[in-house]
Amino acid sequence: MDEKIEQTKKIKCLEKALTLLKYNKEIINYSCNRSFSKDYRESINLSIEFEIPDNLVVDSDTPSSFYSDSSYTTISNTSRKDNSKVYASTETPFSETSSLLSESCDKNDTFDSNENYQALNTIILPNKSTFIEVKVYVRTYVQGKEDNGILEKYDLELNPFKTTPKEIIKTILPNKDPLKVIKDGVYFTRDDFDASKNYTKNQNWIICYPYELDMPLVTIYGSTIINDFKLSFVIDNINKK
Repeated sequence: MDEKIEQTKKIKCLEKALTLLKYNKEIINYSCNRSFSKDYRESINLSIEFEIPDNLVVDSDTPSSFYSDSSYTTISNTSRKDNSKVYASTETPFSETSSLLSESCDKNDTFDSNENYQALNTIILPNKSTFIEVKVYVRTYVQGKEDNGILEKYDLELNPFKTTPKEIIKTILPNKDPLKVIKDGVYFTRDDFDASKNYTKNQNWIICYPYELDMPLVTIYGSTIINDFKLSFVIDNINKK
């Protein structure tokens, strides 16, 4: 029972955060870390950082649309000249009506300044032409003889916003089926791994799954902050006997 109560509290906190994010969609940065337990259970830790305007106050006493029939959330805006309330329709899974077309919107409302309008142009998108260096190690060995093989190192310069594991595999192992290779074993670590120096150091190697074959590296890595972007791969190139 205590565990269910704790889970309910977490869900309510998440709901409040998502409600605030709905009214300010400018995300400063985000990160997503995956970890695995000994019984191979996966845990995902998602962190999203965004700013909340000082003039935005959410009425926490208003029943949530997730638990009531009301399709509106009440928001009070202290920067307006009057004390009227602004109603914004919440999205529902089966609604075909856009929240921008809500009948409760007052088109004649004017703000004290054009700061709200200018805020639409302050979103900073990541530089999609950025290139980074990634180390890729290929372990080539005969099936069943993992301890007797060849280790090769490749230094690749690539665009993490566009490059996928499939493209990396095709570049290094052009005659191999990328899907088969990733099933045999493709691993990555959020570190600038050097096999000649750190071979005795324990690394947090994370497995790449087949469904991630066509995902950009930033999605797999879990962050778009290029300054801290460090990534190394290990690919198992297994040959049959």
